[in-house]
Amino acid sequence: MNRYKFRDGRQLRCGYTTGTCAAAAAEAAAGFLLTGKKTPSVSILLPAGSTAELSVEFSELEYGEEFQFAAAGASLPADAEQNRKIFNGVSPAFRSAGKITGSTGARWNSNAEKRAMAAVCGVRKDAGDDADITDGMLICARVRLTDRNFFAGEERTSFSQEEKDGIFITGGDGVGRVTKPGLDQPVGAAAVNTVPRRMISDAVKKICDREGYDGMVFVEIFVPGGAEAAKKTFNPLLGIEGGISILGTSGIVEPMSDSAVVETIRAEIRVKARERGNFPEKAAEFPVCLAAVPGNYGMKFACEELAISEDRIVKCSNFIGDMLNACWEYRLSGILLIGNAGKLIKLTSGVMNTHSSHADARIETVIACSLAAGASLDLLRQISGCVTTEAAFSLLYKEGLAQKTMDIAAERAAAHMARRVRDQLKTGVILFSSSSGIASFGGAAKGLLEELRKRERNR
Repeated sequence: MNRYKFRDGRQLRCGYTTGTCAAAAAEAAAGFLLTGKKTPSVSILLPAGSTAELSVEFSELEYGEEFQFAAAGASLPADAEQNRKIFNGVSPAFRSAGKITGSTGARWNSNAEKRAMAAVCGVRKDAGDDADITDGMLICARVRLTDRNFFAGEERTSFSQEEKDGIFITGGDGVGRVTKPGLDQPVGAAAVNTVPRRMISDAVKKICDREGYDGMVFVEIFVPGGAEAAKKTFNPLLGIEGGISILGTSGIVEPMSDSAVVETIRAEIRVKARERGNFPEKAAEFPVCLAAVPGNYGMKFACEELAISEDRIVKCSNFIGDMLNACWEYRLSGILLIGNAGKLIKLTSGVMNTHSSHADARIETVIACSLAAGASLDLLRQISGCVTTEAAFSLLYKEGLAQKTMDIAAERAAAHMARRVRDQLKTGVILFSSSSGIASFGGAAKGLLEELRKRERNR
């Protein structure tokens, strides 16, 4: 079923993330391998709880050299290296053997036979009406069964960050590898992010439970043409090499229009100001302050850690400057901006649109604030090699300079906010780090926070 969003007066169709497509391909491949039956489509559970029906473009079986032993009823070699090799290529001779054919499906009676092959399925990425470099690409999954000796010791970490329910996930051709710390996955792991990993595991486990299979499963996600497509993304700059990332937190790709998003932010500020009795012509009589967050992480922190009611919070996405313009226009008494340092650190350098396509001065900003905090030249050199603020703050944390650096960043960010609103309303910033657990208050943040809490108590 198609999903739609309205942007700039137009009805735009939503699409699905690479993570959703990977999960769908993995589920189809697991089903094909365990039952011998192809499926034209699969239903995937999305993180928000709804489902998505995705078409399966192709389904194939791959046969390894050891299929002849399995077909004859013999056990496969137990050696892990040998087990790995049996899936490396396709043997045409076995395709025409009669018992099993890739075109019509498979029939078998033993797990040994199943272990001698892999199932490969592909799902075509549909980004809807969003401009997405991966739109139209095939997202594929290769699924194979294995035993508990397949991955051992240090070998496990080179393929997957974790094992969940006996399911190992890695990336093949066209999926990038993490080469620098501070990203969603550890160095050396495939760039298949946490939420897609969970979706893939859940999808495959659903099939295994249905078919009564309780052994180990190896899932390889690969993307034909992914390496070339990745060159047009920010992956090389971030330290992800060799392919695209398998991403998505909601499972849905929503088409974006900057003007529509900005107008939504303005409308929300206007509505929430008026709900509190604040009209531009009577601002002195009905002063009100609000909190703003870039997204869900900031919202969760503001509600759970700072005890701010959600109806006092506006989501501003990347549009910090436009949000501040609206606050000034509707004569708020104050605005408290709350967000992860990785996102809001750009504001410290005066960047008012935090999307990476507009500007990215994160590491340069951290270096400047670290220098002011007393960081050594050697530490500054180390920070310059980081690709994320989390990695940079990890270095600062070890040297005992993380808190001071973030305090300086918060004050500078608040100063830029004040200039944007012509010093006509109170401005404050709260920066937090999910990894270190530290938070910093800049400008009038503490006073605004108390006012937000006080107004909530007096409702």
